[in-house]
Amino acid sequence: MKKYFIFFDVGQTLVNEQNFFSYLDKAMIEVLAGYGTKIDLRNLQAIKYNVIKNRLSGNGGLSELILEMCRLLRPEYYAPIILGKLEKEIAYGKANFLQLYDDTIHTLSKLSANNNGLGIISNQERGAINILESKGVESYFEFAVYSSDLRLKKNDLKLFKYAIERANKIPSECLMVGDRLDLDILPANRLGMKTIRVTNSLFKLQQPLNDLEIPNFTVSKLAEIPAIVNELETDSQC
Repeated sequence: MKKYFIFFDVGQTLVNEQNFFSYLDKAMIEVLAGYGTKIDLRNLQAIKYNVIKNRLSGNGGLSELILEMCRLLRPEYYAPIILGKLEKEIAYGKANFLQLYDDTIHTLSKLSANNNGLGIISNQERGAINILESKGVESYFEFAVYSSDLRLKKNDLKLFKYAIERANKIPSECLMVGDRLDLDILPANRLGMKTIRVTNSLFKLQQPLNDLEIPNFTVSKLAEIPAIVNELETDSQC
């Protein structure tokens, strides 16, 4: 039976960042107030959702999201200053408010028991995902590929090709699980990998811009993935 090697994104795929963003939103409101911009939580979140839905921060991560939100609220030159003021809050939030989804360990355990190889393709720095080590999740993965290590953007096909080569597989034998259409689904589809989009994320607001951003499967929870993998592997025998 064909066995898929399964790659996972980290933030908002394996790791629940909801409490982290709630904390960061409140911290951002306080910092903005110090620069003469008074905004309530509802309106700040509306701006954040607008930036995500319309991809105003490009293919960037958290820093670019914050910068673009600031640009919509203050003159351009304030954005990096406000981001700098939030650095301590970001570090504190990551250390105290990140947690695994309730079904993260259950899902990884089932896939591992099914003899699927598991790996990580992430655009986060290693220090940002210490929660995987502290919760014992890192042991499920054969290896992790971080864009920061290779000095590449996550949507760069070189990053995905490198990960596939390390798994000693070809693209059609690999599956990518992630929450972002632009950074996870698009590059994986381009290479011919199978793709699963997880919609328990802020980036569920994204809509496909072309056929290559349409995932093979969409799930609301990680726990749905083992059944999909089993179906794919069973079908490959026919």
